[in-house]
Amino acid sequence: MENVVVSLFQVTNLSLFQGVMFVVHYSALTRPLLIVFAVFYLLLAIILAATYTKPVHFSTLTGQLHLRFKNYPVNILTDCAFAHLTKCKSMHFVSNNISVIQPKAFSGLSSLKWLLIQKNPWSLLETEVFKGLHRLYTLQLERNKIKYLPLGVFDDLEALNSLSLQNNKITTPPSGVFRTLGKLQTLMLFDNKITTLQSGIFLGLKSLTTLGLWSNKITSLQNCVFYGLSSLKVLRLNHNRITKLEWKVFQPLFQNSTGGYTGISAGF
Repeated sequence: MENVVVSLFQVTNLSLFQGVMFVVHYSALTRPLLIVFAVFYLLLAIILAATYTKPVHFSTLTGQLHLRFKNYPVNILTDCAFAHLTKCKSMHFVSNNISVIQPKAFSGLSSLKWLLIQKNPWSLLETEVFKGLHRLYTLQLERNKIKYLPLGVFDDLEALNSLSLQNNKITTPPSGVFRTLGKLQTLMLFDNKITTLQSGIFLGLKSLTTLGLWSNKITSLQNCVFYGLSSLKVLRLNHNRITKLEWKVFQPLFQNSTGGYTGISAGF
């Protein structure tokens, strides 16, 4: 499998370069053609940087695509913005200026397995923003400004294995928001502003092994809060403000579906 790395740069103030890198895998092309391909797109990038007047479209790109945006001035991801990229495997948006991601912005990305949106001023998580991402394996949404997780936002992510929501501004995740994530093994919610964990909040997470809740503002834990986490191995609750524990709060963690018991490492 051959790799083509193409960097597109946009010039501002004649000195500032901000780029987006595409890594396209082509198995049918020979090495000389790959070099020609890379040189062609590099020249195209230079021309676009000098004469940029409209957005770059991705509809003609084929092959297995890995899309990277870093320090690139993107403000809004619109509906179906990447609809033609049906073979795209991963997308990264790091340190941009994304404040709005419209519903179904990632519609059409039927092959997407890894989505990372990090260090952006994005605060409103729309219910259908991840609609159609049935093959997504890893979702990283850390270091944004997300305040609330709407019910149904993760409903199409039945293949998800890892979900990172740390370093946001989430206060009270609603009960049932993770109910369709039956294959999820890692859930990170640390460094938020969570004060309350509702009963049944983790229902449906039958495969979860690691749960990170440290550095929040949790004050108490109710009896049914960990119900359904029969596979959990690691629970971290340190650096919270817990002053009250119900006496059976951890019982669901030690009894699995067969009636036996499993060990757990808990940090406070």
